[in-house]
Amino acid sequence: MIEEHLSRIRSKEEEARARTAEAALRAAELVEQAHEDGGTYIDDVAMEAAELERSLMAASRRSADEKIAGLRAEDAKKLAALSVLAKKNQAKAVETTVKEFRQGA
Repeated sequence: MIEEHLSRIRSKEEEARARTAEAALRAAELVEQAHEDGGTYIDDVAMEAAELERSLMAASRRSADEKIAGLRAEDAKKLAALSVLAKKNQAKAVETTVKEFRQGA
């Protein structure tokens, strides 16, 4: 009877060793799969980040171009207004000079 119990114990030990070996193998497979999945995920995130960076840079360039165009238009308006004022002041200066010459003569 003791031999029978010892035999069952040995049998259970062999089963346990086999299951442990299978579990270790499965764990190694899972770790490898997780490593591969992680590498793929990192690559995907890097590509998405690069695409987002390109998109943001393009949007920034468009925005900057629009602002620059607006500022140039504003400057052109100011220069035109200054030119008109300069012509008025020049005409007034000529008028004042002529008036002074006439009064002085």
